[in-house]
Amino acid sequence: MEPSIAGSCHCRPIMHSATDSTSQRHDPVLNAFLEFLARDITSHPERLQAVDTALLARIDTLTRGIDIDLDQPLAGDDE
Repeated sequence: MEPSIAGSCHCRPIMHSATDSTSQRHDPVLNAFLEFLARDITSHPERLQAVDTALLARIDTLTRGIDIDLDQPLAGDDE
């Protein structure tokens, strides 16, 4: 049985721009991917699926207590 959601969902595409926070350069690969996602969501909204609450709970458990700073550059091994 597939999960279902009662009610309605209103979605609108949003364009994001990926930039390097230190130099404000645009990342053409990430921008192309985000543009692809925006086009796909606009063209096929029926493909969108809700995230399963069990998966969210598992992610929360696995990442609990991990502090991150999204403004810090990745370490050399992480890039």
